[in-house]
Amino acid sequence: MPDLALPAVARPPVPSPLPDTLSPADRYQELFVAVQSSAVFADSKTFVDCVPLMEPQAIMAAYRAQHLRAGFDLKAFVAEHFDCVEPPAHEYQSQPGRAMAAHIEALWPVLTRHPSGHASRSSLLQLPRPYLVPGGRFRELYYWDSYFTMLGLDSPAEAALLGDMVDNFAYLIDTYGHVPNGTRSYYLSRSQPPVFALMVELAQARLGQRVLD
Repeated sequence: MPDLALPAVARPPVPSPLPDTLSPADRYQELFVAVQSSAVFADSKTFVDCVPLMEPQAIMAAYRAQHLRAGFDLKAFVAEHFDCVEPPAHEYQSQPGRAMAAHIEALWPVLTRHPSGHASRSSLLQLPRPYLVPGGRFRELYYWDSYFTMLGLDSPAEAALLGDMVDNFAYLIDTYGHVPNGTRSYYLSRSQPPVFALMVELAQARLGQRVLD
């Protein structure tokens, strides 16, 4: 797949395809059903984005051994076995009176995520390059949302990030055969309108570089 010709910079190694891409529903089975149907979290996305604190098989063994006991506390069980980060009420505060261009420029560091920040054994799919997220409860890379985000990367300072985004989508195609709706295992069964070619064209125009085969 194409890789943008950018100035030489230190690049993280390309991750190997994940050997296990089960969705949380498939991985946690009856525990998943119990958590989601009992409204343990106000937002149904919270549990599927949780990071297990031990091997999922061990969590399921513990759940199956305990959940029928008198006094079993499902919420306490989840808190003990998962790191669940609920989205903050307010993640970013804009500065009144700031010009629109300056406001957008200030958002890029807030919304940028790096491969080293990916937790293991979670639903998050690892990527080789930095990327931008929508923010709030959406803490992963999304497909066509990213194209519109990339339209805003209009500063020379963001040239490398624009190339990183294209590289990430090329990696998803190489690894999974398509670009999923978002970079979570539970999105692997669906995609969005195909805009990868538009991303490549945009990167070519913005970077003034040819996209090499």
